[in-house]
Amino acid sequence: MVSGREKNEVLLKFAGFQYKKRRVQYSGGRFTMWLWSYPGGRLMGQYESPPNIYDSLDAQAEWLLSKLANYTLQRMGEGAQATVIGIDAERWYEGDGATPAEAFAEAILSLVGEDDARQNNVA
Repeated sequence: MVSGREKNEVLLKFAGFQYKKRRVQYSGGRFTMWLWSYPGGRLMGQYESPPNIYDSLDAQAEWLLSKLANYTLQRMGEGAQATVIGIDAERWYEGDGATPAEAFAEAILSLVGEDDARQNNVA
């Protein structure tokens, strides 16, 4: 089972964030640390966290909508349902969740998963 953190990392990478290795020099020597960088390359600070795209519609709107050709999002009783189509995608992808943000994230994860499979000739 994939955790929410792992799903968020997939969404971050789809949005253009990268996880980069950085060497840091200090008086006692040198060490390597991993930091997220924003789309465009600016590194986040050591104590800065990447956005939680999986659980936030605001973060999804800020970082993911530009990657989509179209989308729908609707409340369904106790949960929500979303459909998305990527700019280069040939069909709609669906996602269900307890919240609108979760449903939207799951739909995008379906799109990303199929894109990855197609690029690796698995689909």
